[in-house]
Parts: sequence; structure tokens; C-alpha cells
Amino acid sequence: MAQIAGLSDTTIPEPLTFVLKKDWASAIEKEKQMCEKKVDDACRAVRRVIAPSSSKELLKSYIMRTSRSGNEIKALTLAYRQAPTKSLKTQILSIYALRFTSRELKAIHAPFEKLSDRQIKRARSHAKTVGVRLPVENIPYHRVRIDKSKLEHFLSFVDQPYFYQDVSFGAKTVNLNYGKRMVMPNVVRTVGRSTLIEQYHQRCREEEYQPLGKSTLYRILKVREASQRKSLQGLKCT
Repeated sequence: MAQIAGLSDTTIPEPLTFVLKKDWASAIEKEKQMCEKKVDDACRAVRRVIAPSSSKELLKSYIMRTSRSGNEIKALTLAYRQAPTKSLKTQILSIYALRFTSRELKAIHAPFEKLSDRQIKRARSHAKTVGVRLPVENIPYHRVRIDKSKLEHFLSFVDQPYFYQDVSFGAKTVNLNYGKRMVMPNVVRTVGRSTLIEQYHQRCREEEYQPLGKSTLYRILKVREASQRKSLQGLKCT
């Protein structure tokens, strides 16, 4: 950069007559100098096109910005290495994940660890959905306890033999909290959930009893699952 700053903007660049076709490490010193000279010429030409009257000021600003960006990336990668959790690493990586390609990000992190495509995608998604360097908001969920008397009232209704029927094959094993296991035969529910809940609410209206909500009753029946008998009416045996 210092070499570029010292060149005159009025110098006319020479035509490109040499192309480096080997690795930079295997190139000789003369070839490297020729390439650097062509880069200087290209930089001067671009500066004259972008800012004809302020090409030198443009170069100085670019050099300072590049230097600040390099120091910033070093600080961020150091913070990334020292982050104690994966979520914090994702927050830090989201700061610069959108500024570089996946290959460039992997090259930046290569000296101390291997960065996966999944980590890069997660950081970019975090930057777009949650926000750059912002933590994920933890939404508290409050559990509401079911009234035990109302639960027992509903279970006593659905446990009637009218709604269930034992089958002659299969069994279920129930693990109790104190370690004991109970083997129970499979049962078939003779009515659907909606019909069962509607009949229960109808009975509660007749008894002027305040029952649990329908959504809660559906969840209870989902936990207390049983097979449902399917109607075979209309089928003919051959």
C-alpha cells in the first residue's frame, strides 16, 4: 500500500504482457515484482475513474478502513475463541458472517479451528432473524396446574365401560413413579374424542358442574391414549 501511495496518478499504465500461472510461493522475485507493478497500475486507474479529483484521498481512506477492519476481525475471532458457549459463539460470528463468503470465513478461522458450513448458516440466520450480535430472547412459559378434583371427575366419566372395550391381543406396560411396572391389556375406545368430550360437557351442564376446557380435555385424552374402533359397516365379505 505504501508503494501504491507513492506513485503518481498521472502515470499511464503499460499494457498487460505478463500473467502469473504458478503459485505465488513458487514464483521468482522478478515475477512477483512485475505482478505488484501491475496491481499498482490497476489501483491508480481505478482511483482515477472513481474519484478523478480525490484519488489520493480515496486511497488513504481505503488503507485506514482496511486496517481498522483487519484489527476488528482479529478482535472478533479472539472473542469467538474465548466464548464459553455455542450460543455466544453464534452471536459473535453473526457480526461478520454476512461480510465474507463461506470460504473466506473458513480461512479466517483456519489457524485455530475448523469452521463448518452449519455454523456459518446458523450465524447468518441469527443475523437476519434475531439481529447482529443480539442474544436470543428467552420467552418464559408458565405451567398451569389442573384442578385435581376436576381431573378426577373427568376421568371417572371416561373410565366407564361404555366407552372402552378390552381386546384379546396385545398389552401395554405402564412404568409407575416408584419403579413398579404394570402390564395392562390393550383397550379400544368405542367413541371418538370429540363425541366423548361433548357427552361429558352435556352431563356437566345437566349437573351444573363447571368442567375443564375442551382443549385441556383433548390433551388429557391424548396422554391417556387408546385405539379407536373403526366402523366396518357396509363392507362385504367375499
